[in-house]
Amino acid sequence: MPAWAVVGPLAGGKLTVREGPPGARLAVTEVIEPEAPDAGPATLEAKTAELKKAGAVAPIEPDPEAKAHFDGPFFEHPLSNTKRRRKKLDVVAPLEARYGCSFPDDLRRLLALVETHAVAGFGEWTDLGGALTPFKEGKNLLAQAIDLDRQNYLGTALRELLSSLVPIGHAGNGDVYFAFVDALRFEGCEVFLWDHEEQSLSVFADSLHARLRQPPLRDRRG
Repeated sequence: MPAWAVVGPLAGGKLTVREGPPGARLAVTEVIEPEAPDAGPATLEAKTAELKKAGAVAPIEPDPEAKAHFDGPFFEHPLSNTKRRRKKLDVVAPLEARYGCSFPDDLRRLLALVETHAVAGFGEWTDLGGALTPFKEGKNLLAQAIDLDRQNYLGTALRELLSSLVPIGHAGNGDVYFAFVDALRFEGCEVFLWDHEEQSLSVFADSLHARLRQPPLRDRRG
């Protein structure tokens, strides 16, 4: 899944353009400097807009505080403040079998939490367990995906299956959050946002822990 990244904002009066797959080390492909110093900001901003129109994205910087929260309070709160399921869901194993790889630790921990606790969401990030597409394992997944999307014009089953996307919740307005899994790049787990109105998919965060900003939990019976 190659992508362009615009690195900035316009550091040192220059615009550095890098290329590579989301979440991986990016290679510098171009360093742009304005021909005239007084025309610098306008020139670089116009070039940035041109690159973004062609599909470039601004990189999302890792957030150490978000990672520390994910590794600590994020899991401590639901374990003590949300309802434990009467019967554990089977989520992680079927999904890993479907995509043919072990999931990164962040994603495994989130889905394991969904298996045992009825966590409704975090702020506008809702429906963690309910967002999972109801595939029936052991049957033709492609045929199921086509049928599911026929039944639901907002469905994303086919896109999930073909693009290695794991639904991890809704944005509260019909949009869907996905974790991207890649058997060739185990440590990668970018979060993508599916815009149901534009029918488009875009990188939202470079990891699950970067998605979090410590909003309050909501509990839901399950």
